[in-house]
Amino acid sequence: MTSDFKGARVLITGGLGFIGSNLARRLAGLGADLTLVDSLIPEYGGNLFNIEGIRDQVHVNVSDVRDIYSMRNLVQDKDYLFNLAGQTSHLDSMHNPVPDLEINCLAQLSILEACRICNPSIKIVFASTRQIYGRPISLPVTETHPLQPVDINEGKCRRALLLCWPSALKLCVTLPVR
Repeated sequence: MTSDFKGARVLITGGLGFIGSNLARRLAGLGADLTLVDSLIPEYGGNLFNIEGIRDQVHVNVSDVRDIYSMRNLVQDKDYLFNLAGQTSHLDSMHNPVPDLEINCLAQLSILEACRICNPSIKIVFASTRQIYGRPISLPVTETHPLQPVDINEGKCRRALLLCWPSALKLCVTLPVR
């Protein structure tokens, strides 16, 4: 993994959240050139405190993944995009579906379009939640469990965009496992 990321230009959406900031710590330790994007919407978990100790090793861009012009600029010249931004609350997706669809569907399309137009060779890593599996048929839930989302958050639109659109656009969607 060290050789893959040393000097690599990496963009992390949701980079000031729990997962994004911990990924940033790991990649900073491997010598990556990091740009962290986060909207810092209070309810969504992003916080500058999360990068305490590596603040001088990363570039922070406070912007929203729904801003296509920012995303077009940010994806340029990047080797990797770890797409971790999203609205993850199951309850919020049911009570207020519009922002959920804007962030988890429309913004995801905008990110993929920005990559297609401005940097088609970027390697994209997308993280989802266990909600995509729905109610467990058996435990533990494995990656081979049928996909049966029960809410808008992990519903057909998001799944279709992130599983089908990239291959149609010839974008490289990958998850390096070592």
